[in-house]
Parts: sequence; C-alpha cells; structure tokens
Amino acid sequence: MKVLYLSSVFPKRSETFVYREFLGLREKGIDVGAASLHPPEEDFSDGTLQALASEVFPVYGSGYRQLLWDAGAFLLRFPLRTAGVIRVALSDALFASDVAFWYRPKLILQAIAALGLAHRIVSAENSASLCKPYTHLHIHMAHAAATVGMYAAHALGIPFSFTGHASDLFRERCLLKEKLERSAFVVCISEWHRSWYRQIVDRSDSEFPLIRCGVSVASAPASFVPHSDLRILTIARLVEKKGIDVLVEACRILCSQGIGISCTIAGDGPEVDHLRELAKGLPVEFIGAVDHHDVPALLDKADVFVLPCLVAADGDRDGIPVVLMEAMASATCALAGDLPTIRELIVDGQCGCLVPPGDALVLAKRLLALWADPDIREVLGSAGRSRVSDEFSSDINLDRLVRSFLRHSGSVEPLVCRDAISSRYFLVTACRDEAQYAKRCLDSILKQSVLPNLWVIVDDGSTDETPSILAEYAAKYPWIKILRREDRGTRAVGPGVVDAFYAGLDTVPINEFEFLCKCDLDLDLPPQYFETLIRRMNENPALGTCSGKAYFERNGRYVSEKCGDEMSVGMTKFYRVSCFKAIGGFVREVMWDGIDCHRCRMLGWIACSWDDPELRFVHLRPMGSSQRGILTGRMRHGYGQYFMGTGFLYMTASSIFRFAHPPFVLGGIAMWWGYVRSLLARQPRYNDWGFRQFLHKYQLQCLLRGKKVATETSCRSGIESIQKQILLPSCE
Repeated sequence: MKVLYLSSVFPKRSETFVYREFLGLREKGIDVGAASLHPPEEDFSDGTLQALASEVFPVYGSGYRQLLWDAGAFLLRFPLRTAGVIRVALSDALFASDVAFWYRPKLILQAIAALGLAHRIVSAENSASLCKPYTHLHIHMAHAAATVGMYAAHALGIPFSFTGHASDLFRERCLLKEKLERSAFVVCISEWHRSWYRQIVDRSDSEFPLIRCGVSVASAPASFVPHSDLRILTIARLVEKKGIDVLVEACRILCSQGIGISCTIAGDGPEVDHLRELAKGLPVEFIGAVDHHDVPALLDKADVFVLPCLVAADGDRDGIPVVLMEAMASATCALAGDLPTIRELIVDGQCGCLVPPGDALVLAKRLLALWADPDIREVLGSAGRSRVSDEFSSDINLDRLVRSFLRHSGSVEPLVCRDAISSRYFLVTACRDEAQYAKRCLDSILKQSVLPNLWVIVDDGSTDETPSILAEYAAKYPWIKILRREDRGTRAVGPGVVDAFYAGLDTVPINEFEFLCKCDLDLDLPPQYFETLIRRMNENPALGTCSGKAYFERNGRYVSEKCGDEMSVGMTKFYRVSCFKAIGGFVREVMWDGIDCHRCRMLGWIACSWDDPELRFVHLRPMGSSQRGILTGRMRHGYGQYFMGTGFLYMTASSIFRFAHPPFVLGGIAMWWGYVRSLLARQPRYNDWGFRQFLHKYQLQCLLRGKKVATETSCRSGIESIQKQILLPSCE
C-alpha cells in the first residue's frame, strides 16, 4: 500500500491535524507521499515540516504553462484515461446540482490540473526503479482539493477518499454528492458528519468510518495551580463562526461585576480589527497567530480555555476543533459553544462546559461559576483529558485510518496496533447452518476498529448456504481461515461446540498471541467491541476473561439475556491466553461456559462482563434456543448446573429469579426441572472435588451476602491461594 495525500496547501501551519496525521502514518510504517494544490507555506521553524514542504508534488505551483504541458504529456501517453476524466468533468459541469453557474467552467480547468498532477506522479514513479506506484489517494478538505483529487484518482486508476471538515462542506461546497458516491470511503470526523452525509448519500459504516482528528495525549499535564484572577485563553482563526465577539462581550459583563479576569486571544483573521475595537478598555490581549509548538506554554498558564463556536450567517460552522481537543488533552478546563459536533467531545458538566451559541450572558455566568470554584475546574480538566485519551487520541484514530486504507484497497492485512491496544488476538468460531446470520456477523467483525490477526471458522458440517458464504469472505480476507468438518447429522450444542472449537484451536500457534476469543457466528458486535475489551484487559492485568452483554430482538425492542456480571458470556468469551492456559482451557462437557469462569476465580483471575453501550451486542439466536426450542434449552441449562456441582438451594433461588425474565415463569420452571430430573436420575457430575467445594462456598456467599461481595471474596481467596503456592517452596 502506498498513499498519496493531497490538500489545498500542504503543509500549512494552521492545519496541524493534516500534517500530524501524515507524519503519524509514516511513523507507523505506511508509505505516504504528499501533494498540494498551491505551494506549501515556507520558513517553518520545525525542520521536519520544512523537509516535508520540499518533497511535495505541486499542482499550481509551477505555473499554468507547465501545468498545461504536463496535462498534454499525460494525454499523449494515456489518451483513453484522459478522455474519461474530461468526460466526467463535462458531465459534472453540466448536471451537478450544488455547483454555482459561474464556477462550472472551472471544473474543466480542475480536471486539466488533475491530469497534470497525474503526469508528475507517473513520471516520478517511472524515474526511480524502486518507487512503487500509489495505490490510494486521500484528500483533506472536500472543496477544490477533493475535486482535483477525485479527477486525479480517475486518471491514475486508483481509489480515493477524503476527509471533510467545516467550511469546505458548507460555504465552499462543490460536487459533494458526486464525491460521496465515487469515493472508496469518506472519513467522518464526527457522528454528526456521518449522519449529515447519509442525508445526501446513504452508505455503510465501513464506507463512512468514524475517524477523529486525533491529538497527542502522551505528555503529562502540568500540575493544577489556580490563580486569584480567572485566566481565559482562546486560540482560533478570528472569523465569525468562532464566536470570539461573544467571548469579548462575556468579558465585559464579568468586568462590570468586578470579577478579576485576563483574556488572551491568539490567532489572526478578517475580524481582528473589529474585535480589537470591541475589546477596548477590557483586560483582553491579542497576541496574533502563534506556532503550534507555542500552544502548550499558553495552555499551562490558562485556567479555562474558551471557544464559543456558533453557526455563521452563511451557514459555516466548526466540526470538532482540534485546538479544543488539545486544550482538553492538557487537562485545561474547556468551555465551548453547544454545537452537535462538539457535543461528541464535551459532555456538559462532566468533562467540560457547553453554552448556547451566541449567548454572552450565559457564557459569563458559566465563567463566573468556574472562577468561584477552582476544584470544579480541576475535575473537569482531568475528565476532559480522559475523554480525549479514550476517543480522540492520535494513536487510536490513526489505527482506524490505516484499517480503512487497507480495507478499501482490496486486502485487509492485520497490523500490530499501538502498544496500549495490542491487536495480537485471534478468534475461533464453531458454526453449523448459520446462513441466516453469517453475513451480518462477518460484516460486524470486519467493521471492528481493531481487527483480529487471525479468524479460524470451523464449519461443523453445515447443510445450508453457510459454506459458500464463508468461502466468499475467506477469498477476500486472507486472515479468515475455514476448516470444514464432516456432517455429524445434527446440530451439536454444549460439548459438541467445544469439540469443534478445539478442532480450530489446534491449528493456531496460540503462544504467538496475547488474547483469544471463542466467538459464535450468530452475533452482531458493535464496532469498538474488541478494542474496548483489549483496553480494559491492559488496564487490569488480573482480568482473565471478559465480554459485553447479549441482547436479542423481540417485537422491535432489544431485550437483555441477563447474564451475571461475574461471568463472560458463552457466545463471545474473550480470554487472556495466559489465563486460558492456566485454567486448562474449556471442559468438553455441558456447562463448560460456567465452569471456566469459576475456575478463573478459583485461580485468582477475574471473570466479568459489562453492560456498557459500546459492549452491548445482538445475539441473533437467543441463548438456549439453538437446539429444540428455548424451554428445552432452559432444561439443558438446569442439567448443566447440576453437572457443574451447583447446590439445590442455590439452583432453586436462581430458577425463581428467572421467573421475571423471558420466557416468564416457564423458563425458570424448566431450569429447575432440568436440575431436579438430573438429581433424581443420579446423573454424573463434574469430577473435581476441589472445584465443587469452591463453587459451594461461593454460591453460599452469593445467597448470604450477594454476588458482588461473594465474587470479590472468591477472587481474593484465589489470589491468596496462588501466592501461598508461590511462597511455600521458597520457605521450605
């Protein structure tokens, strides 16, 4: 993969999010080249940016005569491609709906510019024997740069994508519908952008991936030191949509009430003279445009960062301002205008403050409250840093971008992601006759923000269309491996599933991975499912197995399957490999998915599941319904509890608890009868007396003290047991 980046001016001091993304991709080992419509800015104090500016492919920078010469050279060499580009541009000029009449002839000129750029790229590739051709073109800004880039990609015969931001989508919008339709994918910097794009062209999540403009959160913030006066900072281009006049008016209101403040406004723009006039007599200092490396020092001196964004008269508005993320990453309390995009960054009162756009009085009141309570500023600043770290960090979003490049270049190769979120995990799936659900499950895995390195799917003798569906996906994605087993005649549940699982696991070099997941093929997982589980595993080394919560659809509503928090659910058990090996893997008997979690606790590991929105998934076939109906499945669950060693009193209480959950009453009765029938028939039980003693003690504590306390106690007991085993030999 080799990606060409294109922007109107690249690199540009004020567009830090573009050049940092570019340099971040290079740090990850991605081969990236750069092009710019207009000459890059000059005299960078940063040597890296100065070097980057010197390697950019210019479009208009060499003059129009050279551009026409290059376009003509491309025509002579590739006449059919040239004709195709001109044909598309003519069609756009005649029929596009969002192009001003006076601008339509310019589309032909932009097509010629694209041909000139294509010639320079091809010539550069041919001049160096080791220079491989570009495989993808990515554009920042959806206006002129995206128009030229779209035509250049057509000329080069490669896919293109673009990132839309703010004015390029509103005030300077051009051919947006065509770009949304023709692009391989469109980076959405916010959920709002994705929703707005879908009002124009409806495409899937993988074609409208959510990739934020990330910022670095690596360095530790300065210690919080409140000041007697309130030190306000804003850094912005001085244009209407930033709402700086609202901030100046709020400062006037605070000063009239005798509140000690100082306000520093960094930036330049067409409104600077007007704003200076408004601020006369106020403690407001205009320091002009600042280099990016000067921003941290300004933030260190500020008590609150304010960016009262609003919707300008011409419809222009901000996306999610990068400088706002940078302020939050530095643990500075942030206050911003309440726009839909900014709500995705700041939750009012939790990790910052939001105020109605254009309302200086409310802004002044919020600033007054922050001045009066330094502790609140510190809490909001710390929470803001955590929010940026979790969702808006460069590492997280660069990984998402790389995945999109790979996915839409025709081959998704698993990458080792950032150190904090290791992607060394694999899936093993046992399935039979899943044609009804397979594609939805497969697609949900392909949309994961952190993809598995390997997915082994064991087809346990399917008789429907499952094999052909699996073959279709395996042909596209080389990290999906299919293992076909002979038809055993019936669908196997319980131990049969574990047997099929091990058939797949035996083909995997398990020691090369950090995590594994036993994952069914009847699930619809949310996009950040595995990324979230891995992050939580890395945060807590004692976590051995975990999962989200399963829901099933009934009458248009999603209903929880009600798994306890102390268990990872059987249809998607995510394991730390070291824990999986320590407990001896899965027992090849019924209730394997309960025994494993109890064995985890017995050995000092934590087993759990979370009912968080980013971890809720849809179980397309409700639990216990895959054999001969849900009541049969509940009876089998009762037998499984008996086999595991559950006591009669605990089983009765558990069955009564199930009365309140679907299928109401009957489900609980079926579970209890499955247990009692096995008890009366003296069915065999799990032959591990130490385990059953541990289980009885745990279940008694659950009845007497509740599951939460019992689970914590059993985990501590397991850890102490392990510590004794480690210490005793050395004591002897």
